[in-house]
Amino acid sequence: MNKTPDAAVWADHYQAGYSTFPLLKHSKRPAISSWAAYQQERPALDQIERWVEDDASRNIGIATGAVSGIVVLDLDSADAAAVAEDYGLPKTVEALTPRGRHLYFRHPAYPVANVAGRDGGQLPRGIDVRGDGGYVVAAGSYYIPTADDRADGKKEGAYRWKEGHSPADIALADMPAWLVKSYDKTSEQTTPASVMLTTALTMPTGNTAYGLAALVEEVDAITQAPKGTRNDQLNRSAFAIAQLVAGGELEEYEARRAMEAAASLAGLSSSEARKTIDSAWRSGAKSPRAATEMDRSFTPDIKPIMQVAVDPLGDMVCAADAFTATPKPREWLVEGWLPTRAVTTLFGDGGLGKSLVALQIAAAVASGKPLWGCQTTKAPVLAFYCEDDADELSRRQQAINASMGLTQADLVQCYYQSRFGLNSLLGSIDRKSGAFQTNDLFDGITAKAKAIGARLVILDNINMVYGSDINDPGAVTRFMAAINKLALDINGVVLLLGHTAKAEGSRFAGTMAWSNASRNRLFLGRPDGSEAARNPDLRRLGRDKSNYAKSGEELDLMWDKGAFVLPSDLSPALGLTNDQARDDRDFLDLLDKATSEKIALSIRKQARNYAPRYMAKDGRYNDGNMERRMITSMGRLLSAGAIVEDATLPWRGSNRGALTGLARAPEGTKPNREQAVLGLLASLSKREA
Repeated sequence: MNKTPDAAVWADHYQAGYSTFPLLKHSKRPAISSWAAYQQERPALDQIERWVEDDASRNIGIATGAVSGIVVLDLDSADAAAVAEDYGLPKTVEALTPRGRHLYFRHPAYPVANVAGRDGGQLPRGIDVRGDGGYVVAAGSYYIPTADDRADGKKEGAYRWKEGHSPADIALADMPAWLVKSYDKTSEQTTPASVMLTTALTMPTGNTAYGLAALVEEVDAITQAPKGTRNDQLNRSAFAIAQLVAGGELEEYEARRAMEAAASLAGLSSSEARKTIDSAWRSGAKSPRAATEMDRSFTPDIKPIMQVAVDPLGDMVCAADAFTATPKPREWLVEGWLPTRAVTTLFGDGGLGKSLVALQIAAAVASGKPLWGCQTTKAPVLAFYCEDDADELSRRQQAINASMGLTQADLVQCYYQSRFGLNSLLGSIDRKSGAFQTNDLFDGITAKAKAIGARLVILDNINMVYGSDINDPGAVTRFMAAINKLALDINGVVLLLGHTAKAEGSRFAGTMAWSNASRNRLFLGRPDGSEAARNPDLRRLGRDKSNYAKSGEELDLMWDKGAFVLPSDLSPALGLTNDQARDDRDFLDLLDKATSEKIALSIRKQARNYAPRYMAKDGRYNDGNMERRMITSMGRLLSAGAIVEDATLPWRGSNRGALTGLARAPEGTKPNREQAVLGLLASLSKREA
C-alpha cells in the first residue's frame, strides 16, 4: 500500500474544488504555520507544486467550509455510523478513514460551525461536524498515531475514497435534515440573533432608522418563533420588509441578507428559506410602505445598538503587521487572464469573436481543461448571452467541443442562457439617491450563481445589461460596484463583455470609469500590419490593464473550424507567418546560446530563469515586444515537440548534482499533444514518474 500521497492525489483534490494544504508525514497536524490562510482562499497551483516538490511524503489536509464548498460529517466509529444511518444518510461523496467514515455534503449559504458530538449533546458522541474554520485529513493520506493517540483509541491506516463515492463519481448531497436541525440547535445556544443580524448587516446609508428598527424587530420575530410556525413567520416578516424596501426605508441586498441569516438561525434550510423569501418579496414589493412622520417620531434610537454591533472601521490594519502577515495567495480561473474576486472586462470591435472567446473560457473553466496554453481552475459557470439565439449558441458550443476535445461529462457544470430579444437590464440608477438599484434579474442571477456554486459569471454584453449613459462616470462606477460585489459574493470572476467606440484605435467605449472600475481589462483585436493581412483569421488577445499581472501582454489566436486555437496548433502552412517562423528561429538560437553558456532555462513564469524573460534581455534583439514573441514561440515549439522541458542538461550544478531545464528535443522525439491532463498533474506527475 502506498503510504504517501503522490502528485496526482493533490491534483485530484484541486480539481474537485477543495482548498488543500500539507500536513506532517503520517500525521493530522498542519505542516505549515500559514495553513489557516487556506481556510479563506484556495492555494494557487504553483504553491501546491512547491509543496509537493519540497516534500512529497506529507499528508494532505482539506479546509472545510465555504472555501471548499463542503461540510464533512465525521463518523469515528461503527457505533456512530450506525446511529447516523438510523437517522438517514443520503448518497454523497465519502471517504473511509482508519476508524470510520467522512461524508462530504454541500456547504449551505450560512456559516457552519465545527461541532463535536458528546454525551448529552445535540449530536451523539462520535458524530462530529467539520465546517467553516475546520479541516479533515484528505483521501490519499496515511495516518500513524503516536503512543498517546493509540491510548485514546486512534488507529493506523489509510484515508481513501469509498468505491464509487469519489468527487469524480458522485455529486455532493445537501446536509441531511436531522443534521441541519441538530446543528442549528447547537448554534442557538451560543449565537444570539443580534450577532447573526450584525454579520448580515453593514448599515449602508440607504437605510433609515425606522427601517433598521423594523428589520431588528422582524429578525427577532423569526428567530423566536415556536417550532412549526417559523416558515410562516418568515413569510410575514419578508413581506413586511419587502414593503419597506420598496418604500425606500431599507437597502434590498442588506435586508435580504438579514432575512436569510435569521432563517438560518431559526433552523430553516437555505433552499426552503430562499423560496419563502422570494415569494414573499415579490408580493411585498407590489405594496410599498414608508414611515409616516408619526412613525418616525416614535422610532427608537438604535444607533447605540448598531454601533456596538458593527464597527465600520473595525477591520483597519496596521502596516507594520505586514511583516508577519500571511497574505492569501492570488487565485486565477484562467492563469494570468482571469483573477478571482474581481470583474474582468473584455472589449473589442463587433464581429471579432468576443462571444466566442467567452464561450471557450466558460468551457475551459467548467471542464478544468487548459485553454490556449494556460492552466484553469475547474469551477461551475453561469453565462448570459444577449446577442445570440439558442441555436447559434448550440452551434458554437458544438464547434468548441470538437476543437477542445470535450465530452458531455466535461460540461455538466456549465450553464448558459440566450437572452436574445429579452430585456436584460440588471437595474437602474435611482434619480433621487444616485444609487444603482438592482432588479429581480440581477438578484436572480446572484441567487442562481450561489445555488450552483458558480465562480464564473459571464454577461454579454454591457449595452444590454447596463441601460444608462455609458459616458456618466458616476453611474458607471456605481454599476460596476454592484458587479464587483457579485464577483466577491461568488469568490470568483464576472466577465463583462463590451464593444469599443467608433473612433479608430479605441480600446473601449464611454467614460474612463469603465476602465478605472475594472481591475482587469482585456482587448480582442487584429494584429497590426502584415500579419493581419496575411491571416484574416488571426486575432490578438491583449491585457490592456491589470492590477494583478503585467499589463500589455498579448496572445495570438487563430480562428479555425468555429473556435480559436493557438497558431501552433495548426499546420505551418495554415498557421505560421513569416514573422512567427522568424521568432521560432530566434528562440532556438537563444536557447543554444544559453546552453553553450551553461545557463539553465525554465518554462515556469515564476522562475528566475524564465526563458522568454531571459531571451528578451539579449542585446542582439532590442525589441519591446520580444518577451511576448518568445512566449508564443515557446508554446509553438513545445507543442511541435521541437523543445522539451525538464530535460537533463549536459553539465552539473554547483553541488555536482544533475540539472534539468529547457532543451532542444532529441531526434525522433514525438510531440506531446495530451489535452486532457490538468496543468498541475501534467507537471508534477512527470516528476514523480
